[in-house]
Amino acid sequence: MPSQRRTINNRPAAIALIGIVILFIAIVGKGWQGLFSTQSFGLSVIVGVIIALIATSLAYAIANERVTHSRWNSAAWAYFFFLFNISALGTINAMFATFQSANILRSEIERATASTVKLRDLGLAQLATPASEQLTSEVAARWKNLKAEIENPMRCGQGQEAIRRANELQQVLPTFRMLAGSVQCKNNNDIIAAYEKQIAELVTTAPQVIKDKPTLEFKAHLVAETQQLLDGLRETQKQLHGRFFLNEVKGRIYDVAESYSKLRQELDTRSGKVIEAIPLNIDTTAVSALGDIGQILSFIMSRLSDLSTYIYLAIALILDMAVIVAFGRVLQSGPDSRTRLAASSPVAL
Repeated sequence: MPSQRRTINNRPAAIALIGIVILFIAIVGKGWQGLFSTQSFGLSVIVGVIIALIATSLAYAIANERVTHSRWNSAAWAYFFFLFNISALGTINAMFATFQSANILRSEIERATASTVKLRDLGLAQLATPASEQLTSEVAARWKNLKAEIENPMRCGQGQEAIRRANELQQVLPTFRMLAGSVQCKNNNDIIAAYEKQIAELVTTAPQVIKDKPTLEFKAHLVAETQQLLDGLRETQKQLHGRFFLNEVKGRIYDVAESYSKLRQELDTRSGKVIEAIPLNIDTTAVSALGDIGQILSFIMSRLSDLSTYIYLAIALILDMAVIVAFGRVLQSGPDSRTRLAASSPVAL
């Protein structure tokens, strides 16, 4: 009867052990699965489960040493060293992936956006084409005045003021010509379209523009490419507001970083010098460290100024101690030391 009472009294401890072990394996396994996420999903899951089971077996061994010898001996401390390193890496990665990955990725996207804007704005400023820019500006201003007269419902571009505005435009575009024939207000849209086509062709063939053509083409290329990068970063940031796959987001950021580097090199070649105010590349260190076993230690070191890093380390330590204590409580259920030694076998459990 006493033996039966002892078994019943230890059932809650056994149930608690099962729950704690499941939680421990889930957290540590998820963390290590994430560290191998660059591999196939199936392989990373298998690795995560195996390492979590190894950590569990180490916790079991520590508990057995404590129960058998009634103290922490050298073997227990050796087991604990490996246990804490395994669980800490897994727990920290799991916590960062679950609670911090979106914030980390969002921060890196904002940095990439700022770098891309600098690449565009400072690059355009470096590739100055004053003659072409002055011509374009003057043509735009004088065409605006002429267009206003064409749209004037009183004369529809046939008055003296319209002729004066056309002469002003001819001063910067000597080959510009007004349309022949009578003009009616109902044809304003066609007339404006015809003038705009003529002006665009004249500007394109102007000596200033021809001289600056290579630079102007690259400036247009720079604007188009940086806008595409900014659009991609904006869409990626929107994705972070919902459920997202870490590797997919990382892949997009890598693509942006690669395109940025190529465009940066093109700018240096075109300008003939390195513009120091523009970042040489988009730093993806923090992004690549998420889910990369090779960079997890450097990533943790870079986050030592973040309070959450220490909180996650504390969680890892608490989990380790909880599993050890839970195993120890169950192992102590035997009536004497001989029973406890027999209970140290996984088969006995």
